[in-house]
Amino acid sequence: GIYLNSGASAVGVKSNVIQGNRIGTDVTGAVALPNSGVEGFGIKAWLQGGIADNTIGGIGPNEANTIAFNAQDGIWIPNHADNLRNEIRANRIHSNGGLAIDLGDDGPTGNDPAPDNDAGANDLQNFPVVTAADPQAGSVRIQGTLTSAASTQFNLDFYVSSACDGTGFGEGQRWVGWGQVTTDGSGNAEFDTES
Repeated sequence: GIYLNSGASAVGVKSNVIQGNRIGTDVTGAVALPNSGVEGFGIKAWLQGGIADNTIGGIGPNEANTIAFNAQDGIWIPNHADNLRNEIRANRIHSNGGLAIDLGDDGPTGNDPAPDNDAGANDLQNFPVVTAADPQAGSVRIQGTLTSAASTQFNLDFYVSSACDGTGFGEGQRWVGWGQVTTDGSGNAEFDTES
């Protein structure tokens, strides 16, 4: 796997780019070569503060990582108020022993009412709630809501998986597209996008 750790440095782990990798699998993405045991994460950040401005994946050609078959979470970022703005996009994450992305190593992070002003890993960002997914010719129309920080623009990535995850929070086996939404002054937004 990939381990982000600055040790005793006060600078933190910042501005790294992790793209185009196969983590826990072979070059085909279909054969399991898992990271195992208690350190069996796909990508693990291990500094209590200062994990910031890192990029994991991306929506451009060959930027997404495949993170699969690992014993623990696909991506783990510890819960600290300075662990911010880590962009995690379009990765193929599936078949891991834990969550696809765990902010805080404490299981699924539930949504808070708007405005969502948490402190913690990536501000413990709320996830969008999908209310409808309607297949179109060559795309999918996706509708839903997001509650988060007030008057802020967000990128929303959408995924499908071949099977439901036991936690009720799917891992995101295949990225199907994205959209943008801006919350109102109370931190609420509705989205209607075609991916």
